Amino acid sequence: MTTTMWVLAGIGAWVLVGLAVALVFGRMIRLRDRGLPGPPDGDDGEREGHLPPRPPRPRSAAEPPAPGGGQTPRP
Repeated sequence: MTTTMWVLAGIGAWVLVGLAVALVFGRMIRLRDRGLPGPPDGDDGEREGHLPPRPPRPRSAAEPPAPGGGQTPRP
C-alpha cells in the first residue's frame, strides 16, 4: 500500500470511530432526557399569584449601589 492509501485508511477509520462515538453519546443523552419529568401540560408558571420573579433593574453607571449591598437587613 502506498502512503496515500494509508492516510486515507486512517482518515476513514477516524470518521467511523467518530460516527460511532457520536451515535453512542446521542443515544445516552436521549435516554437520559427521556427519564426527566417535563413541565405539566398547560402550566407555564404564569397563573394568578404565581408569576415568575422579575429580573433585577440594571443600574446606570452613575447610580451608587443600594445600602447594604442591595440585600434586606436581617431582623
